[in-house]
Amino acid sequence: MDTNDLIKSAFQNAGGILDGSNWYVLEGHVVLNEFRITKLDDFYINNLVAFKHGEDHGYVMLGIFNSIEAAEEYQIHIRTIGRDEKGNFIK
Repeated sequence: MDTNDLIKSAFQNAGGILDGSNWYVLEGHVVLNEFRITKLDDFYINNLVAFKHGEDHGYVMLGIFNSIEAAEEYQIHIRTIGRDEKGNFIK
């Protein structure tokens, strides 16, 4: 069994060891200062492929959520940490 077969079998919903179809990941890129929300399955696949090819896409997982709304809410929370009421960074 090669890596692709292992990944494919891990994500099969019927008896697969990983089922992230109802979960979402909030990722952040430190250099680009941006967020993205992806399905947990896609997060696993993207990171396994990047690992397989020795690539670093620069995104860091910030949390796993059971809805897109919860991930978006946390994204807003992260954006506001360390800022005053006017939106300026607190030093």
